[in-house]
Amino acid sequence: MKSASNDVFSSIEKQKSTYDTKIVGKETINGFECEKYEVSDKGKLLSVYWQSTELDFPIKVISGKNKDMIMELKNIKKGDIDDSMFTIPKNCVKMDMPGME
Repeated sequence: MKSASNDVFSSIEKQKSTYDTKIVGKETINGFECEKYEVSDKGKLLSVYWQSTELDFPIKVISGKNKDMIMELKNIKKGDIDDSMFTIPKNCVKMDMPGME
């Protein structure tokens, strides 16, 4: 779960499969219609997230012990991504990192 906390999207997926998740409304976030969800464990609210119905992806997430962690996607642009965005730069050098695999 610790590594999932570093990736808010993986964390939401884990929470959805582990805890009680319910739709509590609908809102528009950054131009996208979203379903608002609350995730709770034994009545204790863990997080709130807004999932775009068009993108099928969370646009905003509020979580943390004091609801102090907020992730929000802005300036979302729909469209194709050029394959060059996934090309490894020619000057990239592979290096070994101790403890990493």
